[in-house]
This record gives sequence, structure tokens and C-alpha cells, in this order.
Amino acid sequence: MKSSLNLGKVHDIGIFIHYSWLFIFLIVAWSLATDMFPYYYPEFTTKTYWIIGIISAVLLFLSVLLHELSHSIAAKYSGIKVSSITLFFFGGVATIDEEGISPMKEMMIALAGPLFSIVFGMIFYLILQITEVNIISAIAFYLSRINLILAFFNMIPAYPLDGGRVLRAFLWGWTNDLKKATMIASKGGKWFGIGLIVIGVLNIFFFNFGGLWFVFLGGFLYMIAGAGYQQVLIKQELEIPLTDFINKNFEKVSLNESIAEIMKKAMKSKTLQDTSTQENALALQNAFIVIDKNKVKGIIKIKNLKELSDEKKKSLKAKDVVEIVPLLNQSVNAYSAFNIMMRTHNSVLPVVNNKQEIIGIVDGNKIINYLNMKIGKSSE
Repeated sequence: MKSSLNLGKVHDIGIFIHYSWLFIFLIVAWSLATDMFPYYYPEFTTKTYWIIGIISAVLLFLSVLLHELSHSIAAKYSGIKVSSITLFFFGGVATIDEEGISPMKEMMIALAGPLFSIVFGMIFYLILQITEVNIISAIAFYLSRINLILAFFNMIPAYPLDGGRVLRAFLWGWTNDLKKATMIASKGGKWFGIGLIVIGVLNIFFFNFGGLWFVFLGGFLYMIAGAGYQQVLIKQELEIPLTDFINKNFEKVSLNESIAEIMKKAMKSKTLQDTSTQENALALQNAFIVIDKNKVKGIIKIKNLKELSDEKKKSLKAKDVVEIVPLLNQSVNAYSAFNIMMRTHNSVLPVVNNKQEIIGIVDGNKIINYLNMKIGKSSE
């Protein structure tokens, strides 16, 4: 989420906006104020064009947000947990807990967005028909069109668009094979992305630089389609016990140990490379687990200690620099653990039992190496 701005929560769903939206907002407002509105409503002043252009761009953002929220509300209604929504320039991506999801639930969740956009577009169309105020008419004209375009564009059967998710849900239910269904739907998304790029390049070739939109959108959809298939492969390969990745050979320190003492332990750990496996040495060098009365208090990352001056290394203790991190219960599977590590940007996390006592650590690099081996074999 570092590349996104946190806008708060709606119904316990975190709302984030990717920074690309700020650029798109300016482009949309500019194009409306200088092109579309002057063409359809030539009677306005320049100032008015900019005012309604900015208002329309804000309402476009609201339309996309409500479109994505409708997906999330449908998911929550189906008993599926949604933790956040991130809005990109073409739409949004919801972080959905796929545990318990079925083909029928996925289809209902996918259809919720376009259906809402159609209803939202029709509301603005009715406003357009009944209003006698030209400024409101101009805004309603744009919002009715853009919401209907948003609905029908998203229903194209190209993953990760909503239509692609509907296609995947249908194929998943038909074949009972999520991997195969995702592969087919994502190929459709890739070909659609390539098609948009070709259209964009041809437009640019004929000096229509609006084709850049098609190039950017096509490239983005191509990448996301591939990433979606990779995510399914990762999930299937990591639905195994976390115990397969737990390393019980780790270093721990107490809250009152000085940083200087910890650095000595780190240097000593380096010498273990000759007598220990590479993966154990890697975990030992990355982080130390901070323990108090056999309870985990957090971790200390060695790379952060190296930046401290010699004076601070002597004066500071572990409790002064300890970093609180999520604790992995030994009962979770490797996929859940990997998601937590990616979301919190931690390559090493402690593993505890039901009494919250530490039993080992998990090194994310070990999981990644496992994935590269398994997915590499499956793609050969």
C-alpha cells in the first residue's frame, strides 16, 4: 500500500487510492473542460467549463469507488471477508479473502459492479431528462455516459475485468478446475490488452495521441491478467502446512540486551555459515527474535542496527529498537503466512503455538525458493 493514499474505511473496508489517480484526475478534468463540454455546451464560459470539469472528475472517482464497493458489499453478503479496496486509473482491486468462495459466489460478486454502474448511469440519465439547468445537464450527460461505458467495458470477458471474472466463474463451475479456468480467462485478458495496445499504437501513428490511453490501459490489463493467474498458482502450491517451512534454528535476544551485544551475536552467526545450511544462516543474519518470559515481543532487523553509530549501539537496548510484527500461528497454512509477510513487508516472522510461545521462525525467502521451484516445474 506504499504507493497508495489511505482514504479511511467504509463498512470496515479500507479505501486506498493509487497515486496514478491524482494524475488521471487532472487529465480528466482538463479534457472535459477544454474538449468535451465546449463541444456539447458552447454557451458556457471558460471558468464554468473548469468548474463542471472538476466536479465531473470528482463524480467519476465516486462512480468508480461505488462500483468497487458494490463488489465488496456483495462479497460480504456472501460471507467473504473484504479487507481493502485500491482504486487505479481504470477501476479498482479489492483484497478479498478467497477462503470459502465458490463459482456462484464469484459470479455474483463480479456482476454486482456492472449492475450498479448501469443503475447509477440511468439515474444520471433521468436527471438529464428532467433538469432545466444547463450546468447540471452537462454533468449528468457526462456521468450517465461514463457509468454506462464503465459497466459495458467491465463486462468484456477478459480477466481481470468483471466479465473475465464471470467467465472464470462459469468455467470453474463447469470444469471444477480453478487453475484451468483462470488460465483461460487470463489469456483472454492478455489478448484483450494486446488488442488495446495495437489500437493505441495505430491511433498514435495517425497523430491521435489519445491512443496513449489505450496503450497504458492495454499494458496494465496485460500485466494484471498474468499476475492473476500467478496468484492462483501460488495459492494452490502453498495450501500446505506451515510446518514445512518452520526453522527452529534461530537466534533470540532479551529486551535488556544492548545493541552492541546483539551485533556480536550477529557476527558470530555469520561464522556459522561454514557449519550450518545456507537457509539457516540467512535467517540468522536477517533478524533476531526478541523474547520476554518466553513470549515474543517482536524482531530486530540486523540491517537497521548497522546504521546506528557505535555510541548508540552501546547505549541502546533491544527494547528501544524492537519492531512489533505479526505472529504466525503454527496452525495456519503457508499461503496465509506468505500473504501476511507480503502485506506487512516482513521477510522473517516468528511462529508461535496456541500458548503464544515461540516454536520457530519462517523465512519468506525459503517460501519464494519453493514457489520458484514448483511453478517453474509446472510451466515446463
